[in-house]
Amino acid sequence: MSETVHLIPVGIDVERLFLPITQGDLAADGVVLYRARRHSDDRAVADLAERMFHRLEYTFETVLGAEVETAFIESVHDYENAYKTAYRAVRKHVDDAEVWINISSMPRTVSFAFATAANTIVNERPELRDRVHVYYVPPEAYLTTNMLRELEAELEFLRGEGGDPAERADEIEALLETVRERGITAGAREIDGQRYVELPAAPLAELRPFERELLAVLGEAGATESTSALARELARARGDDPDESLRSKVQYNVERLEAKGFLRREDSGGQYETRLTKLGRLWVETH
Repeated sequence: MSETVHLIPVGIDVERLFLPITQGDLAADGVVLYRARRHSDDRAVADLAERMFHRLEYTFETVLGAEVETAFIESVHDYENAYKTAYRAVRKHVDDAEVWINISSMPRTVSFAFATAANTIVNERPELRDRVHVYYVPPEAYLTTNMLRELEAELEFLRGEGGDPAERADEIEALLETVRERGITAGAREIDGQRYVELPAAPLAELRPFERELLAVLGEAGATESTSALARELARARGDDPDESLRSKVQYNVERLEAKGFLRREDSGGQYETRLTKLGRLWVETH
């Protein structure tokens, strides 16, 4: 099995489903593309979704050289079926691969189902928190706003306010071709140096008072060069001395908080730099 697998439900846009991968923000050894068996009763919507799906399949196989699987979601409005599909897919891949789930494209029922399934698995098996990721890719532009402007211009034209019919036809055809090729969004916006926003799984366990105190101190410090440094920061905040007993207690609780996904430690020359994860920062900023 591949080392990194992306689960990507495909809606009616395309670039924000592949740009974070093809532009190097995220690695992908394998991709599972999900298409709706019953996407819409609107033939134009269904045709556009089909076009986006095949373009993605081609891009991942030929440009990225990734292994591509395809799968169906019965209906974009069937939350329960989408949830079960996502849950089984994560369980299938996660023991052998890091799983990334792109929830940018399909309707909210599918996006929420995939995100909730991932969150459930992480809470059932906390050791998988670093192996299951949900992310969203913001677009650079919504092409629907371009369509709105063209409709307004067309209305002015039809009311006899001037304009060349051939020129109007060319402008509308150019916009239609853009939508056919790119879907309803264009590009992938870069935020804080990357083209995706990870959405961390919510914690299941309650935090103990000492754990809460550690998170608050680390939130103030930003990061500490080691567990001992974190113990010194905590002692300073308390007005105490950083004795061995406190250092041991900090070490124990740091390991618990890391397992819960609130902080992470990185080896830095024999010491473990300690900092909050996104989940940890969100907790500190809301408590």
